[in-house]
Amino acid sequence: AQSGSVSVVLSLMAALLFCAMGPLVLHLVAACKSWAGRGAVMLRMRELVRYGLPRVPAGFAFGGVMAVGPLFAPYFGSLKDAGYLVAGQMILRMVEAATEAFGRAALPRIAQVFGEKGKEVLKDRVEDLLSLILQIGSFASIHLLIWSEPLILLWLGLDYAEAILPVRITLVALVPYLAF
Repeated sequence: AQSGSVSVVLSLMAALLFCAMGPLVLHLVAACKSWAGRGAVMLRMRELVRYGLPRVPAGFAFGGVMAVGPLFAPYFGSLKDAGYLVAGQMILRMVEAATEAFGRAALPRIAQVFGEKGKEVLKDRVEDLLSLILQIGSFASIHLLIWSEPLILLWLGLDYAEAILPVRITLVALVPYLAF
């Protein structure tokens, strides 16, 4: 009964949030109509959409690649083993989230270096970047391998002590994952 009441409360909250979108959209449309510089903004927005839209399927494909392992794991082991695999993947995703800001800042800088100084200088910078990834990724991998037991027990509890080995196996892939 408690589960049913929680879902009713969550449904009501979602409905209220959805209803709040109506006035928000109306104000957004009114603001866009009254704004004098919207032509330049619309031109830039079209350019961003033209650049970004072809890259959207890659995000879905990456999510699909990460889902393949847990999807097929129950066919080769138990459902519990699939959960352990997901726990390892979540640690990879947390490390990725910690390094994502660097990637977002590095890509425009890499494009600038390529535009200004050419391919040879860019090659040297990419080698430096790969060296940085190897060093920081190796450091993080070793520490996560060492600390994975207390992290798993603290994060998931004593019932998930069996997840330590699959998580450690997944963490071996941290450096190539960060390089990707």
